[in-house]
Amino acid sequence: MKDRTLKQLLMSSSYFVLNKQIVKAIGIEAGFLLTTLIEASDGLANEDGWFYKTSPSLEEETGLSNHKQSKIIDELTKLGILEQENKGMPMKRYFRINFNKIEELVFKIQDLKNSKPSIEEIEKQGFKNFESKDLKNSNACIEKISNNKEYINNNLNKELNNNIYSEAVEYLNLKAGTKYKSSSKNTTKHIKARINDGYTLEDFKTVIDKKCSEWLNTDMEKYLCPETLFGPKFEKYLNQKIIHKNIGIPVSTQETKKIKWGE
Repeated sequence: MKDRTLKQLLMSSSYFVLNKQIVKAIGIEAGFLLTTLIEASDGLANEDGWFYKTSPSLEEETGLSNHKQSKIIDELTKLGILEQENKGMPMKRYFRINFNKIEELVFKIQDLKNSKPSIEEIEKQGFKNFESKDLKNSNACIEKISNNKEYINNNLNKELNNNIYSEAVEYLNLKAGTKYKSSSKNTTKHIKARINDGYTLEDFKTVIDKKCSEWLNTDMEKYLCPETLFGPKFEKYLNQKIIHKNIGIPVSTQETKKIKWGE
């Protein structure tokens, strides 16, 4: 893959673009900083690919502190994705992107994960000088990807749960004409408990529908609130038969006949 083509894949002139494969391989923050440096290199790099970028300018663009930048830059350097040199008068921090290494470590990382080559296998492929430390770095990179996947999955689950909080409360407000907030600690406490029990957004909506059908415009309307609906009786409400309001005590068969015939 040519450097120019790879640059266009990783960057955008209007927005920061985080490539999914990079995020999976090195994490969100490292991917964000790398993308910023790639965009800078596209306009600032000399013929050898070197360009300088100050810490304050990076912090302004990314929000990452100098300490955080240094930590990420050290990680990218160890992976071989980024080269750094301090030179010039006054001294400036210069970078160079190793696009070949990005392609090797990021875009082909799945192959690396599926097959951890032994030293003998690598030597057969022509890598005579392969050392054990390189294999260790590869394994570390694979472990980092697994950790990042877990991090991403946790974030996705958190985002899905947040959607349940907001959508369940919005649906209750719509059906019952209330104005509860999904950010209320008391409300989120009950919703979180039900989510931990394994209930879904559709279950919340079902309970709301059933109890609104039963309690709206009755003395029980005041209980159409998150604390009651999403509390310990949630499972009972979810499984109850739909009870329509204004249906009182069932009438006898004889009374039913009288109503039917208008008697």
